[in-house]
Amino acid sequence: MIDYTIIHPEHLVHLGLKDFLYRQTSPPYKLKYQLYSIKEAIHQIKSLNSRLIFLKISGHGGEEIKIIELIKRHSKTSMILLIGDVENTSLARKCLIKGAHGYVYSKCIEIELLTAIHTILKNEVYMPSGFRIHPNLSEVQNKKRTPQKLDFALTPREKEVLELIAHGFSTLQISEQLFISDQTVAVHRKNLFRKLAVKNVISLLKVANEKQLLPV
Repeated sequence: MIDYTIIHPEHLVHLGLKDFLYRQTSPPYKLKYQLYSIKEAIHQIKSLNSRLIFLKISGHGGEEIKIIELIKRHSKTSMILLIGDVENTSLARKCLIKGAHGYVYSKCIEIELLTAIHTILKNEVYMPSGFRIHPNLSEVQNKKRTPQKLDFALTPREKEVLELIAHGFSTLQISEQLFISDQTVAVHRKNLFRKLAVKNVISLLKVANEKQLLPV
């Protein structure tokens, strides 16, 4: 049973999501909280540990980023799926970098929504077709580029994990080197993949080298 929370100002969206998830049986879903504003969500933050959280983004300010940070602080297992429009992509990028797990457009079809849900429940990141966290990564691959300034910051631990990945260490070897669990290493790897908008280690190291994130 997957418990879920909806944070969205529109009642019809609540009705649509509830009906859609009620029809899913593998796995089944159970509504935990039905909230109509981020302010309501903040009041419930200590118990807002749903496995799946639908969050409307509007692009009107930093409230979305604030609630994402609070959710991440109070729950390590909650998966956040952003719901927005095409004009909200800039805010969506910031929210994904801050820890949201996926993004769908408000008018997406049911199969895409279901794919997004299943993807983030597997602890992977979902983004709409053609959407990139870093808009500059679509440049021609063989074009020589000067290093770009990061629009986000890697944590000290993420830098350590990145360097060990570059040396060919496995997840288990990294956990032994840094005295942390292999699950924690996996989370850091996922965050690195998300922040650099890549899907595999080869691309991760290529982008990291271009951005001079690796020691010479």
